[in-house]
Amino acid sequence: MLPGALHILLEEAVFQKWLTVERKMAVEKVDAMLSAEGAWSSQYRDISDMDELKAPECAETFMTLLLVITDRYRSLPCSRAQLSFLALQRELVDDFRIRLTQVMKEDSRCPLGSRYCAILNAANYISTVLSDWADNVFFLQLQQAAVTLGEEGLLGLLERLRGDMLGRLLEAVMREVREKAQPYIRDRWLSLPSQLDQATMSLSSSACPMMLCLRDRLLQLQQLLCLPLFQSFWQRPVPVPGRDPVQPL
Repeated sequence: MLPGALHILLEEAVFQKWLTVERKMAVEKVDAMLSAEGAWSSQYRDISDMDELKAPECAETFMTLLLVITDRYRSLPCSRAQLSFLALQRELVDDFRIRLTQVMKEDSRCPLGSRYCAILNAANYISTVLSDWADNVFFLQLQQAAVTLGEEGLLGLLERLRGDMLGRLLEAVMREVREKAQPYIRDRWLSLPSQLDQATMSLSSSACPMMLCLRDRLLQLQQLLCLPLFQSFWQRPVPVPGRDPVQPL
């Protein structure tokens, strides 16, 4: 029986050229998607039912690229060749994570900006999709053929990036809240009217700027972050100088 076309592609010299071309094309596509005008906007931003993860276009395009690569090597009759492609995909994911980190550092002075939040959504989206793929039968079969695939390491690095960015975001919000809280902090409690003399309880006027700032920032982040990230954000412990962070927002 004559070997099929797939066996020709598996000849070492041909296969290595194939991998080189795949890597080169993928890197060029990643460069293009990150420099595109709408890279950090969600293509579904006007359709609330389809925008649960608020993934920016570059992140969705990148994961589609990985899926297309998978479709090309899924039918290969050799697990060794499939694992080589899987290693290429891991390399591309790690490179994309590094690029996200670099862009994040450029925006780290403005963590409340829309692009910073889009980067955070991208890291969360890629981590979520990769976690789903880990349960895919095809990837489970590959995992059985390899000693280790390293997905846990990649997911851990993405989780670390997400946690670091959420921490910076929380620090930025609390910095603003503390600044707005200064008039309230300087209030002399003994000079305030007695609660017994008031018909109804009311918020101190000096506390209003602090509460309005907190309200506005939470509303802003609810609009910019996907729901899982927003819930993680407002439930995170607040960092208190000199003390362990124990209070949630």
